[in-house]
Amino acid sequence: MRQIEMMTMAIAKLLFGKDGEAYDLKEVSNQGQSSELRQKLTALLREGQLGEAENLLFFELDKGDERTLAVAVDFYKQANTFSDRELEAQGFTRTELWEGLGEVVKRYGLYIPGFWDEP
Repeated sequence: MRQIEMMTMAIAKLLFGKDGEAYDLKEVSNQGQSSELRQKLTALLREGQLGEAENLLFFELDKGDERTLAVAVDFYKQANTFSDRELEAQGFTRTELWEGLGEVVKRYGLYIPGFWDEP
């Protein structure tokens, strides 16, 4: 859990030049179409539909738009707050969250040493 949290902060700092602790990804992801996507993802997470939310996220990913990347990082940050029991009830594990975040990073062409290791 902590590893995913630290990685989302590192990505925010790397991409947006902000301090991971103080930086709110919502600041970037609340612009234009990315705001609508973020709202949909948050609603799906609240409804316990993590799988559907992740599918929507990957459908909407746009390599050229850092705001969509911010939405993706924020999504995994939110999903990481679920307990292991909540994740399991939705057919997910923390490892799958890590892998999903890794796939997002890979799609945006970022290389972060050590990222591909298991959490």
